[in-house]
Amino acid sequence: IVEVFSRRLQVQERLTKQIAIAVTKAVQPAGVAVVVEGV
Repeated sequence: IVEVFSRRLQVQERLTKQIAIAVTKAVQPAGVAVVVEGV
């Protein structure tokens, strides 16, 4: 999931939100947290 969304040039806030939405749709957890660290 991360590799698919990170191929596009975008701000980290949007990337984080897209990953969280995708994980939520895929596994329907009670909650989700995404941590993004730049290197």
